[in-house]
Amino acid sequence: SAAEIENKKKEMTSRKDTILARVAEINQQLDEIQKKILSEARLIATTLTKTFTAKQFPDTPFDVLILDEASMAPLPHLYWAASRCRGYITIVGDFLQLPPICIAKEDMAQRWLGRSLFSVLGIDQVKKAIQDDRVTLLDRQYRMAPEISLIPNRFFYQNILKDDPSTSNRSPDDGVSKSPLVLIETGAMNPWCSRLSTGGRFNLYNALLCCTLAKKIMLKAIDGKIGIMTPYAAQARLINKIAKDWEILDRIRTSTVHRFQGGEESIIIFDTVEGSGTRVAPMLDDKKPDSDARLLLNVAVTRAKYRFYLVGHTKHLLSDLHADSVLSRMVQHFYGNAQRIASESLMDSYFTNDFERWADVFLSTGGNPDTAY
Repeated sequence: SAAEIENKKKEMTSRKDTILARVAEINQQLDEIQKKILSEARLIATTLTKTFTAKQFPDTPFDVLILDEASMAPLPHLYWAASRCRGYITIVGDFLQLPPICIAKEDMAQRWLGRSLFSVLGIDQVKKAIQDDRVTLLDRQYRMAPEISLIPNRFFYQNILKDDPSTSNRSPDDGVSKSPLVLIETGAMNPWCSRLSTGGRFNLYNALLCCTLAKKIMLKAIDGKIGIMTPYAAQARLINKIAKDWEILDRIRTSTVHRFQGGEESIIIFDTVEGSGTRVAPMLDDKKPDSDARLLLNVAVTRAKYRFYLVGHTKHLLSDLHADSVLSRMVQHFYGNAQRIASESLMDSYFTNDFERWADVFLSTGGNPDTAY
């Protein structure tokens, strides 16, 4: 009857409330246990955000604070963590890497969210760092093959970097090249670069080329992932869509240079994206006002362990960039020190068919990579 059903409903509701109350009690006990464990721990490894969002975080201040990847730390987060320390603070980071990402353009936002601690401290050049008593420079690198480390050493670190002997002889054959530096030249194909209304950029030809290159390398390099970096989020998303379509997503790591900071891969493919249809963006042109191009290019190159592929339309880049710009000088360095491979030599009929298919997809979606597939 209706009365029996109503009574059953009340009974089930009462049981539910009892269970939920018990779950809340258990969660509270777990939080207290976690808080007790953390308060008694000698060492706590955490993110900056967790120091003020995690309710289990201990109330007792630190004796010592060590902050890693300091250049990307938002100042309010860093200041909060520092306020929780009553003894000593060690800041670990590279003043020649990218600052925090700040989308807002207002002066107040840029001042508090878009600057790194190194900018606040006035440590933005090697010379200043050498002269600053607060700074201890770590001048030995253990990641890059010497041929790769020569680029940041020459263009950013004023030749103070030393290569550890363990970095020598890091040039295995990956099926495409044996050279630590490889330039994939797209000039003959003159690929088109499109600019979104939001300011992002993408290049369909380059995206397909990067996936094709990665796929060829996978045939020889069995272990590990291949890193594909680009300055633009739209291009990174497009490459990921293609990689998923080709079922190679589990073997590559694709992201913007900003998101790759702090990471590394044995093989890095850096897609400059730029091409006919647009001028080179300030993101890659350090001669433009308020450009972080030097920092971005430094991060890009220093992610590679034994091979760095530069994908670009070098004639377009050199014609649009000032001869003294960092990217222009890097291209000239690749001309003299890298193996040069024409992009069309990497193509096959599968690539051509896939290009036509993806071009059709783009046309049907108004040319927006975010709505393709």
